[in-house]
Amino acid sequence: MEIIGRLTAQATVKTTNSGKEFVSFTVAVNEGYKDKKTNEWVNNANFFQCAFWRSTGVTELLTKAAIVHVSGRVGVNVWNNSEGVAQGRLTMNVNQIDIISTDKKGGAKNNTTKKENTNTAATVTSADDLPF
Repeated sequence: MEIIGRLTAQATVKTTNSGKEFVSFTVAVNEGYKDKKTNEWVNNANFFQCAFWRSTGVTELLTKAAIVHVSGRVGVNVWNNSEGVAQGRLTMNVNQIDIISTDKKGGAKNNTTKKENTNTAATVTSADDLPF
């Protein structure tokens, strides 16, 4: 599955009980449609909890509000909350991350001119693919 959306917060490195590190982040995907009854636009957001297992070196690139394109396998985590009610969350084991933009206005953020930033994108699939 592939999704494009904004990161809801800075990505973090987490560690499993067995000591394996991974990058954890949440992608918000907005969906809008026009309600036929009210003739108004309705916006809904879906949130995908993502895990990237290949390299923790991408963590500093995955900043809050960055626009990313991620691809991977979708899963569902299900658990019972403290009141015994079943809860669930969509998850994604990410194979590839494309960083489309790193600022809230949709342009890439760095020290070069805006003209150079308009089509900036970085693709990260492993530590060897980092652009620096």
